[in-house]
This record gives sequence, C-alpha cells and structure tokens, in this order.
Amino acid sequence: MAFSWMRLFMKKKLTEKSESSYEETKSNVQKELGYEGNEKNAIRILEQALEEEHAAHAALYLELEKERSAVATAADEVMAMILRLQDEKASIEMKAWQYQRRIEEKSAYDAEEMNILKEILVRRQKEKHFLEREVEAYRRMIHIGN
Repeated sequence: MAFSWMRLFMKKKLTEKSESSYEETKSNVQKELGYEGNEKNAIRILEQALEEEHAAHAALYLELEKERSAVATAADEVMAMILRLQDEKASIEMKAWQYQRRIEEKSAYDAEEMNILKEILVRRQKEKHFLEREVEAYRRMIHIGN
C-alpha cells in the first residue's frame, strides 16, 4: 500500500517536473519521503502526511461551518429587516390611504361649501341689482316730484 502511494506521489512529481529525468525524479521523491530503502520510514511519513491532511480537512470543515453559521445569521437578520420594512411600508400605506380619504372628504366638503357660497353671492348680487333699480326708481320719483 505504501508503495502505491509512493508511485502516485512519483507520478505527480513527474508531471510537475516533466523536464527532469525519471531517475532524477525518483531519487528526489525518495529523498523527500525519507524512503531511501526504508519502507517503515516512508509509511510513517505518509501516515503523518495523511494525519496532517485530515487535520487540515477538519480545520477547513470547522471554518466552513462557522461561515455557514455566519451566513445563516446574516440571512435571518436580513429576513427580519425585510419583514420589519414590509410592516413599516404597510403602515405607511395605510396612513397614506387614510390621509388621502380625509383629503378627498375635505375637498368634497369644500366644493359643496364653495357652491353654497356662490349661490349666496348670486342671490346677493340679484338683491343688490334689484335694490339699485329700486333706489334709481325712487330717485326718479323724487326728481320728478321736485
């Protein structure tokens, strides 16, 4: 099993260093692994590398979980804010609708009052016109009588 890991490692190194010769790469890999004919040492080094990879994997997984938790918290906060803003919007729309209704009612009342005042004004103008003709008639009568 250790030998197959060493072969994979060597193949990887070969692809990385295609300009090197096979023997040179094999020698470099054996030196990196501390193999140099000692299979127990190579196994120990590979096991240690595997443990380091597991530790790195666990650390990355823990970091991923922290990020997921942070994202979930942020999403909850955003949803709460959206709901609060929707409530505020609904409240503002209700107030605007009520205000609009009051304005329309006031406008209708003002229009009715305006019509009444126009009728009063027309009636008064007619009365004024009638009284002016009556005053003119009396003046003529006084003027004729003198």
